[in-house]
Amino acid sequence: MMEKPRKALALLLCALLFAVAPAAGEATEAEQAHVSGDYEFVLLPDGGVRITNYTGGAAELTVPNELEGRPVREIGLAAFVLGEALTKVTLPEGLTGIDDLAFNGCENLTEITLPESLESIGEFVFVSCGDLTEISLPESLESIGKNAFSFCSPALTLIVTRDSYAEQYAVDNGIAYAYAGASG
Repeated sequence: MMEKPRKALALLLCALLFAVAPAAGEATEAEQAHVSGDYEFVLLPDGGVRITNYTGGAAELTVPNELEGRPVREIGLAAFVLGEALTKVTLPEGLTGIDDLAFNGCENLTEITLPESLESIGEFVFVSCGDLTEISLPESLESIGKNAFSFCSPALTLIVTRDSYAEQYAVDNGIAYAYAGASG
């Protein structure tokens, strides 16, 4: 008795799958990967771009403000993951978000410059960046994901603005911090 309802449900699900499959297989322009130099990116609704992959091998890297005339707004999921050559990275002003795992495993990264426009850092972004001992976090930050700095150098110090979200994150997560502009 249960065989007919199951079979009907299976046929209905198959029909729905085939009806939706063509639409799901066609990527919109925004979802299509674009390439500019060593960067792969997708378009964002605001006209900016999200970098989805870095294919270069630079040790010192300044991420451009624009790719193909469009402002760089986000660093995507695992975009620089395992970038073992990277030692120094400067991110552009206008960048508002760094997605999960973006710099995960960049073991030789010793310095990263974050822009004042940055609002969010995802989860596990700097995991296993063992040579990273200091990072200045902008006052503009509104969120930092869990374990963003796990397995960094034990000497890691976050440079924060007094009474900022970044300071509270450091306190809540037991990470050493110092105030921006403090001497000694």
